[in-house]
Amino acid sequence: MKDYVRTNYVNASQVDDYLSEGWEIIETTTSLIDPGGETRLVYHIGLTARELMNKYKGIIKDYEKYNLQDILFEKIADSYNKDIDNYEVLGSGGKDEVSKYLTNYERTVEGNNTTYSIKRKLDEEISF
Repeated sequence: MKDYVRTNYVNASQVDDYLSEGWEIIETTTSLIDPGGETRLVYHIGLTARELMNKYKGIIKDYEKYNLQDILFEKIADSYNKDIDNYEVLGSGGKDEVSKYLTNYERTVEGNNTTYSIKRKLDEEISF
């Protein structure tokens, strides 16, 4: 049996909308509506973790389309009293919570093996 991260139950007039959004029918049940014998079919539906993840990624891509991840990155840096402009890809100036967050974002959301670090100051001595 599949693992569902969200479950719900819907009636026949709603089920097609849910199915078109990636939900799956787990089972159906029949409920007695009145003593006269009228019944109603109920669909028990579920959303898999993979489908939910794809939905989240679609929302994140919409944010990125409008460069809203830049605002997120700025806010993360601000929360640590840091300047986002002091970070670079593949830098060698060290790691902190902001660079770890930026690296995690790239790896988790984009699937990239991108590493962020603090920019090295130009007057900083390089040791080998």
